[in-house]
Amino acid sequence: MTLCRDCQQPYHPHESCQAAADRRADWAAITAYVDQQLSRLATLAGRTPMSEVPPALRGPNWPGPA
Repeated sequence: MTLCRDCQQPYHPHESCQAAADRRADWAAITAYVDQQLSRLATLAGRTPMSEVPPALRGPNWPGPA
C-alpha cells in the first residue's frame, strides 16, 4: 500500500491530508453506528419469544398454531 509522504496514511491524491483524515473519521463513526444498530437488533431478536411474533410476520412454515 502506498502511503502519503506527509501524513503516513493511505495515499489520497485528490484531497488534503486533513480532508482524508476527516473522511476516515466519518467512515469510522458510520461503521460504529451500524455495528451498534446491528448488535441492538440481534439482541432484540434474541429476546423475542416466538409466541410474541405477530401473526402478520409469521411465514407459511411457522411452527405451532397461527
